[in-house]
Amino acid sequence: STGCADRARSVSSDAAALLCSSGDPLRLFSEPVADAVLAEDGQTLCAVGGNVLRVHCTARQRQLRAASVGRLRLSSCTQVEGLDLLCLGSWDDCVHLYSVGRGRVQQVVRAHEDSVSALCVAGGRLLSGSWDSSVKLWAVTPAGISATPLRTLGEHDDQVLSVNLPASTSDAHLCISGSRDGTVCLWDSRAPHGPQRLWHLHRGGASGVAMDASARLVASCSTDGSVAIAPLAAAAAITLRACGAGPAQHCLQMAGDALLTGGDEDMVFTWCLRERWLKQTVRTSAPVRSMHLSARQSEVRADGIDLGLLLGLETGECELWKPALSTAD
Repeated sequence: STGCADRARSVSSDAAALLCSSGDPLRLFSEPVADAVLAEDGQTLCAVGGNVLRVHCTARQRQLRAASVGRLRLSSCTQVEGLDLLCLGSWDDCVHLYSVGRGRVQQVVRAHEDSVSALCVAGGRLLSGSWDSSVKLWAVTPAGISATPLRTLGEHDDQVLSVNLPASTSDAHLCISGSRDGTVCLWDSRAPHGPQRLWHLHRGGASGVAMDASARLVASCSTDGSVAIAPLAAAAAITLRACGAGPAQHCLQMAGDALLTGGDEDMVFTWCLRERWLKQTVRTSAPVRSMHLSARQSEVRADGIDLGLLLGLETGECELWKPALSTAD
């Protein structure tokens, strides 16, 4: 572990800001945003709070859809790539597949024996985590979610709080998950039952997990305020911020060499993964409950990629930011 990462290094005044606001916060709920996602068109914002889903057009600044989904709270919201379908995780133990175009729930799958706490979709796969401690992998197509899981990867010793899938098709067999006891597991869907790697990274819950584009590094943040990375080629993990050294962190996203985290303080923290230090803090209008980094093709940017960072806030609002981050390794 290293303590030098906790000492923020100032960004020179002539350097381009890593994050810049795209406008005023958008109020959607009277309670915290549980999760939010910016669709592939870069304009359609989908967010859940309580048991309500709201779909908003940021370009026209108007609501497109509002729907009550089930009777219990929704925990997670993620888009199926290339489709107008959303996978919604619920405290009713189910995953609800919602069609934005049709404005209705298309399918309901009883996925777990307790609340669905986290979802991730990539490459036709849906990864689900639950308070029943299990992690499951499903197939998802335009026709819907598979009736049974492709694989029950295994179980943590405590409730699952976060899951993630690598975007690369060459690493499609890998999955990661974090639990309330602070452990992070790397699963291989081709391997026998049980995690391939297990790290005890936090004292509090592992509230956010991610894997870099090359599948060489796992990152996680925690409700105890700590942030850690685990290179797969190394035996030991590296602490970027120790337990209790900052506010509780609830979510994270990776973008190239940058790791972004957000939590109970009104800030987004940007960490440099190569040099392992805190590069920038950006003030938000409220504590951050969820974070989604979208990438779409752009004819304007030199690298051809337009990034958008969507924050779900404790106040029931969403903020959209434009990161000046490279997606290259």
